[in-house]
Amino acid sequence: MKKEYYENRVCIVTGASTGIGFALSKALLEMGATVYMVARTKAKLAEAQEALGVYGDRARIHAADVSDNESVRQLIDNVFGREGRIDFLFNNAGIGSGGLTEHASLKAWKRVIDTDLWGVIYAVHAILPIMLAQGSGHIVNTSSIGGLFPLPYQTLYCTAKYGVVGLSETLRHEMLPRGIAVSVVCPGAVASEIFHKGGQKTPAHAISPEQAAIETLEGVARKEGIIVVGDDARHRYDLLLHDPEGAEQYQKAYSQKRYETFVLGVKHDW
Repeated sequence: MKKEYYENRVCIVTGASTGIGFALSKALLEMGATVYMVARTKAKLAEAQEALGVYGDRARIHAADVSDNESVRQLIDNVFGREGRIDFLFNNAGIGSGGLTEHASLKAWKRVIDTDLWGVIYAVHAILPIMLAQGSGHIVNTSSIGGLFPLPYQTLYCTAKYGVVGLSETLRHEMLPRGIAVSVVCPGAVASEIFHKGGQKTPAHAISPEQAAIETLEGVARKEGIIVVGDDARHRYDLLLHDPEGAEQYQKAYSQKRYETFVLGVKHDW
């Protein structure tokens, strides 16, 4: 890990009260960064800050709803107003969604898109003028392996996450000559609340949030564009890049297993 890439830097991490966001915040603090931990619920943020009390004033909290543009704008303005710069933005907040697409309401569609895609758009829109003016910065957007490889019965989620990948990769090439780095993180299964909130069992092959944070920060320090996290996710991505026929066969078997789960009610260990 390149500690010097993060030491004495100002970082914003959304979705920071639990899961990958909390693990990212802790790892960044360990490397000497100042971290603004962001989530919607003040009580959970206070608990997270208390758990990281050893890092003192460098662990800071800010309640914000990433699905609300004004809330995101206030977050960015407040951090910049206090620090005079923002070095890293980790757009990590997100919600899951699963089930038969024909049963999804437009309200459900809007909820997922507003959080998982518009939340990233709002933050990028607010921070780009700051980073361009300072001539440096690194934007890190959390997508999913579901933003690279289709996950049947998670259409709402994948729609948003594919959008995050497209946004990130396009912006990366646009910003490269202007001193701004952009990365998109595509984790596979990570043991976090996203499964429990969706009424699903955590997959046996899920990695810990701490491992996901380590792999993410290593890729960010190398300024990788697409950072695929977890062995299972890397296997799928490798198939997609190098073995299209193998990827198609994998997808057929995976889709059948998901059909059995979501339509026939067969219990599978994901």
